[in-house]
Amino acid sequence: MRLTCPDCGAPLGADDVNLDNLVARCRACDSVQRLDLPPATTHAVARVPRPPRDAEVPLPASLRERRGLHDLTIRRRWFGPQHAFIAVFAFCWDAFLVFWYSMVTGNAPWIFSVFPLIHVAVGVGLTYYALAGFVNRTTVRADDATLRVSHGPLPWPGKRLLHRRAIEQLYCVEDVKQGKNGPTTTYEVHAQLTGGRHEKVLSGLQFPDEALYVERAVEKHFGIADVPVAGELAPPPGLLRTGTTERAEGGLSEPNAEVGQLSLGDDPTRRR
Repeated sequence: MRLTCPDCGAPLGADDVNLDNLVARCRACDSVQRLDLPPATTHAVARVPRPPRDAEVPLPASLRERRGLHDLTIRRRWFGPQHAFIAVFAFCWDAFLVFWYSMVTGNAPWIFSVFPLIHVAVGVGLTYYALAGFVNRTTVRADDATLRVSHGPLPWPGKRLLHRRAIEQLYCVEDVKQGKNGPTTTYEVHAQLTGGRHEKVLSGLQFPDEALYVERAVEKHFGIADVPVAGELAPPPGLLRTGTTERAEGGLSEPNAEVGQLSLGDDPTRRR
């Protein structure tokens, strides 16, 4: 900052300024001037309010819920546009294989029958995946003692069984995978268990509100107070609505069975 004398315009040096009394003496005209220093610049820090932990997540249109006196059931249908595309692709793939084998029957060399076997396996997998997408549903069921996740009616890996007494907290995470056509984002529900263990409960959810609803609905049923978990998914702005979360009343049974340790495969509804 450069200071000048308001009377004669001469520059004021550092030796001419008395900061204790906020005055300066001009050596050119011998006048004493009061210093009017500009106020210190302050920068306001914008604070984004964090949604309250007890705010409610509206039920997504893709989920169906049924609440009983002692149980909670949430169902999600798998079907999406990708299953229709896979169904058409699988039909064309299988039709070509049928045409191929109709042409090589008879006296054709055995290699013509053996060579496409890998393609047959791929066709079976695509067809099964497409059928599962049309008819299957994921069911999350919580009663007084357990949390169960199953997929059906067509058999599919990924069943889950966790006892209530082992669950300390549920939380959601964002899963981003890099592909040839760019990143694909899906959402998962995880459980923090006793002993510091973490288990994946549900995966392959397309929208964050699906994961957040399952998390908070199950926590509410079990009477688990929602607390932050490192790395968890933050609710998108505008998703939550203010409200007081009601906690389940009454005691929870404590089964003597050990906690199930079933592994969960990827949900087939994962977007590719």
